[in-house]
Amino acid sequence: MNIHNRKEFIHAIRPFDRISNEEMERVVAALDIQFFPEGKLLMKAGDSPEVLHILFKGAVREEETESVLAYHGPGDAFDAGSLISGICRHDFVVAEEVICYTLHRSIFLELARGNRAFQDYYFQNLSQKVEELREISGYRDFNFLVTAHVKNIDLHPALMIDGQESIQQAALLMKDRKVHALLVKMGGERTGLVEDVNIRDAVAGEGIDPKSPVASIAQRNPVVADGNDYLFDALLTMTRHQVNRLLVKQANGPEGFLELADLLGYWSNQSHLVGARIERAENLQQLREAAERIPFAIQTLFLKGVKVRFVARMMRELNRRLLAKLFSILAPPELIANSVLVVMGSEGRGEQLVKTDQDNALILRDGFSYPQLNEFRKNFAEAMHLLNIPPCPGKLMLSEEGWCGSLKFFIDTLNHWIQEADAASLMNLAILYDASPSAGDTRILLQLKRNLYNSLPDNLPFFSRFAQPSVAFDTPLSLFSQFVVEKRGTSETLDVKKGGIFPIVHGVRSLALEKHLKEVNTIKRIYALAHVGVFDHTFAEDLSEAFDFISGIRFRAMLAKGATCTDDTSLIDPSQYSNRERELLKESFRTVDRLKKLVVQHFRLNLLG
Repeated sequence: MNIHNRKEFIHAIRPFDRISNEEMERVVAALDIQFFPEGKLLMKAGDSPEVLHILFKGAVREEETESVLAYHGPGDAFDAGSLISGICRHDFVVAEEVICYTLHRSIFLELARGNRAFQDYYFQNLSQKVEELREISGYRDFNFLVTAHVKNIDLHPALMIDGQESIQQAALLMKDRKVHALLVKMGGERTGLVEDVNIRDAVAGEGIDPKSPVASIAQRNPVVADGNDYLFDALLTMTRHQVNRLLVKQANGPEGFLELADLLGYWSNQSHLVGARIERAENLQQLREAAERIPFAIQTLFLKGVKVRFVARMMRELNRRLLAKLFSILAPPELIANSVLVVMGSEGRGEQLVKTDQDNALILRDGFSYPQLNEFRKNFAEAMHLLNIPPCPGKLMLSEEGWCGSLKFFIDTLNHWIQEADAASLMNLAILYDASPSAGDTRILLQLKRNLYNSLPDNLPFFSRFAQPSVAFDTPLSLFSQFVVEKRGTSETLDVKKGGIFPIVHGVRSLALEKHLKEVNTIKRIYALAHVGVFDHTFAEDLSEAFDFISGIRFRAMLAKGATCTDDTSLIDPSQYSNRERELLKESFRTVDRLKKLVVQHFRLNLLG
C-alpha cells in the first residue's frame, strides 16, 4: 500500500480523522506493518503494551476470563485505553491471521498530548459522543433549552402589592414599573398573583369597580418553579397548567417571573399552543382539531434537536391533557371523582413519539356503582376512533372486558397473574406495572400499585421468568461488530425495536420490578436502579443515552415513512445513515448487549430450561 493509500486508510479510522496534515505525515512515517498467525496472543491482561494495533486484514478476539468481549476486524484500532493507562485490561488473541499496522506508544501519546480533539475521543462516554454529533448537526443553540436552568436567563421582577390596595393602584404600578404581573399580599403567609389580563377582564369585562381591593381578583395559588429547574421543565409546567408565567423561587436570589414570551424567544414551538387549544375544546370536534396538531408540535421539537426523552415527555403531557379533556366531556363528575383513567404501554411510560393504538383502562373505587358504565365505555371507544386513535389489537382497552372494573377486581386479577406466572400473565403484569394516570383520582392507581408490590413473590424463579423476554431477540451485531441485516427488496434492514429498544425497556423493567421501584419511565428507572446500586452511574448514563439514540433513529425512520402504527416502523436501513451515526448505533447496541449480560447473570437466565 503506497503512502497516499495509507493516509486514506488511517484517516478513515476515528479519531485519526481529527488530526492535522502535519500530524498525519508523522503517523504514516512511524507505521510498521506486521503479520500474526491464528491463535497468536498479541497482548495479555497485565501487560504494558508498546504499540497501537490497526487492523488491515483478519480478526482479533478481545477476551476476559475466557469470555469474548468483542471482535476487532479491518479498520479497527486497539487498545488505546491500555496505551493511555499503561496496563492491558484484557487478552487479545488472533482469531483469523492478521495483517496490521502498529504505531508505537510514544508516537500515540505525543499525538494525544498535542491534539485535544484526538485525546478527548478516548475519554468520551456514549452520552458525550452523541452530544458531539448533535453539535456537528447544528443543534447547539436549541439544545440550550434542555441543558440550561431557569436561573440562567433573566427573570422579570416579582413586585409585591398589598391586597387591600385598589385594582387601579395595581394597574398604575404595573404601568410605572413596566411589568405585566404583581404578587399580592393576601394576609398571613398567603400570596396571590394578579396579571394585567386579570385587571382588564375584571374592569372591562365584568364591570368591577377599579377601587375594589386587588385581592378580590387575585389568583390564589401562583404556579411556582425552582431556579434550578431546566427550562424545558418550565415549559412543561406552563403547558400543564396553561399559564403564561411562573413565579420562580431561588435559594440564593430574589424571586422573579419567568414568562412564556421569553421562553418562546429561545424556543419557538407549538406545544404550548396545542395545550391551550385542548383546554379550550368544548366538544369532540374541537378536541379532534386540537389532537391533529400534536404530531406537528412533537416533530418540530425532534427535528430541532431536542433529545428523544424530552420530546416523549412533551408528547405524554399533551396526550394526558387530551385524555383528561375527553374524560371530562364524556364522564359525569361522579364517575370522574370515583375512578382513574390510566394509560399503559409506551404511553404509560411516557415514551410514545407517534400516535399508535389505544392502551387504556378504567379502575373504579370499591363500592362505587355507575349504572351507565357500559354506555360510557361505548362512547369512549367511539370518541377515541374520532380522535384517530385506533383500537388496540391486543384489546387492552377500557371498552373490553378485563380492563374496566373495580379496584378489587384489578387486585384479584393481578394476584391471579402473579400466581399463574405464564408468559401471557407476566406480560399483562408488565403492562399494568407501566400504567400511569391520565384523569380521575390518581390515588386509586397508587393503591393498586401498592398491592402489586406487596403481592410479588420473593423468589428468583418468578423474576427470572418475568425477565426472560429481555433476551428473546438477538442484538443485530455480528461478532465482528457489523450490522446483521435482512434483505427486503433492494434494501437491507434491521429491527431497532427488537434489537435495542425492547431489550432495554423490559430488562430495566424487570430489574425495577424486583426492587419495587415506583418509576414507570425507562430512563427514570435506569437512574433509580443506579441509585440503589444495580447499575454504576457511568453505565446508567450510557444505557439511557443508548435508549435515547436508538429511539431517535426509530423516530426518524417513522417520520420518513409518514408512519403511525404500521408493522415496519422499527425497520431501518443502516446504509441511509452517516458513518458517525452508524458508529454510534453500533456502540448503542454494544451497550444493549452489556445490559443483556447483566440481566442473564442477575436473574440466572442461563439456568432456565
